[in-house]
Amino acid sequence: MSENYQQEELTINLAKAHWVALGVFIFASIVFGIPYFLMWAKSNAISSHKNLLTDSGDYNTPLLLAIGLVGVVVHELLHGITWSLFARRGFKSIRFGVVWKYLSPYCHCNEALTVKQYIIGAIMPGVVLGILPLLLALVTGNMPLLLFGIIFTVAAT
Repeated sequence: MSENYQQEELTINLAKAHWVALGVFIFASIVFGIPYFLMWAKSNAISSHKNLLTDSGDYNTPLLLAIGLVGVVVHELLHGITWSLFARRGFKSIRFGVVWKYLSPYCHCNEALTVKQYIIGAIMPGVVLGILPLLLALVTGNMPLLLFGIIFTVAAT
């Protein structure tokens, strides 16, 4: 590590992280859910999507699992791609993995980044998979996109 940097280990309390995620869920549901329903309740947008995630009245579990798995992979890739733009060695400095004990995927940059660079990479999945789908859901009336955006906004916390 360069002498211009000081390494500092920071950890997050898991219980506190769960409360933060719950707060983000409630916040995103209110901030985007209320306008969505005010804008689209009288249209066919809500009723036309009610069967998208169902198959014969049951939840389409394979579809939901596939969407979730692809979303997790894209989430980590967004971290890696963004941080690679700031790394001298580019994508060669990016590592991906899973902490199996917690079923927690991760992305790591082997090079030191500035705080600003790290934050940009850290928030990118929340913007691309969370906020942008939420805004698009408000414009189009697409309820599955609204739910996707809320879930991946929470996942980004």
